[in-house]
Amino acid sequence: MEPLAAAIRADARIRGLRPPGGGSSEVKISQYADDMTLFLTSEGSVARAVEVLGEFGLASGARVNLGKSSVKFFGPWAGREEGLSGLPLCSGPMRVLGVDFEVTGSEGINWGQRIAKVRTKVGLWKARRLSMSGRVLVIKADILPSLVYLAYVFPLPPRYRKDLVRTIFSFVWGGYEYIKRDWMVQSVEEGGRGVPDIPLKLDTIFFSSICKSLVNPCNHGYKAFALFWLSFPLRRLIAWDNSRPKAESLPAHFEHAVKWSRRHTECQEGLLCMDHRALYRTLVAKRGPVGVYGVGPVVWQAIQQKGLSNRLKDLNWLCIHGRLPVREVLYRHGLSKVKICPREGCEGEETLRHTFWECSFARRVWGDLGSFFQMLGILSFDAIMLRRGLGIRSGRGSFLIWLLISLGKVALWDSRAVLVKSNVDWGVGGVVSRVRADLRKRFDFDVDKYGFHASKERWKYLYE
Repeated sequence: MEPLAAAIRADARIRGLRPPGGGSSEVKISQYADDMTLFLTSEGSVARAVEVLGEFGLASGARVNLGKSSVKFFGPWAGREEGLSGLPLCSGPMRVLGVDFEVTGSEGINWGQRIAKVRTKVGLWKARRLSMSGRVLVIKADILPSLVYLAYVFPLPPRYRKDLVRTIFSFVWGGYEYIKRDWMVQSVEEGGRGVPDIPLKLDTIFFSSICKSLVNPCNHGYKAFALFWLSFPLRRLIAWDNSRPKAESLPAHFEHAVKWSRRHTECQEGLLCMDHRALYRTLVAKRGPVGVYGVGPVVWQAIQQKGLSNRLKDLNWLCIHGRLPVREVLYRHGLSKVKICPREGCEGEETLRHTFWECSFARRVWGDLGSFFQMLGILSFDAIMLRRGLGIRSGRGSFLIWLLISLGKVALWDSRAVLVKSNVDWGVGGVVSRVRADLRKRFDFDVDKYGFHASKERWKYLYE
């Protein structure tokens, strides 16, 4: 295909677009693999281009697929209703490499289609039983990638932003949002959940791409267009040359990018604005740390240690934030009429501390677990919440203690949920049996993976 492109570029009878300030250079063709787009300015150029395509076909045996080829008119030709040189007229948007281009409103057309697909995907994923961490992974691995490609061409229009953010966080929480969004987008190490701020992510991608087009040393035609539109408003990135023409008004998508960059002083740093990932991390961190007193990155990572399941990580994280939907929290938010512990014979107010520690039921559960697993030792509320005061042990032994505590908390919470929803009481024995069964499943999994003797060595600390 490159000989064909070279022939079109070299043919003087084929006239393309002349970028402002581009001198005698012309933009005639854009090509990716066998997908080719021609930018022509006269009927004679179209006719000559068709002739060159025919000559190329005679030499190579390749033919133009007229079923997938069409002519789209812009500018003073926009009102024409017939094709040219045997090519049919494209009456609607013209699709080029998956992006639709129309005379006006191209970004709205494309983003409307993408947002509709996002809603469909979210609806399908909602039908699955996923942990919060699993939902965040779905957003990162499925939802966000479906939007990134278009973000290099058009920024996300303002009218879609609020609805998209609402859709994403509704999917993450499945209902009421107990933690503010500025904290949710922070990294796991900083106490957040790493939920992508999709509008911000797409803005950094678009802005970084236009910055690269300005400073890129290549002589491609798009460089002249980038200089014409953006060299003056983004002159901090490139030396301003008054001999070159500049645009007095910007297209809506470039104007959005320029205004967005002025709101964020970090965009004035040349190297940072070229890397959309680093720019995104900087802007997210700028919102400040998660405000949980006395909890730093070490604790956040410790309670969500690698090796725990997503369900355990999520519960430990929600416990530190104090945002599990216990009755006291629901009562404060007007979602419950009572705030008394649902356990039989307990009249205490059901707070997070009460549920996992102060309730007599919880105390008996921890006591029975301690009798089965001596390694637990003497526990405290800080120990089961923040992993503090558990004693100095080997890496594997420390992990097993925290795994046992995390399983105990999940079993306590699940038994409480079943009691409230179905009025079924597991009892202390049922909760302890649930923990032991979960440990057995994990041991059996290790046996399948490592073999019996290696697994026994890995789990020996649990019974010391």
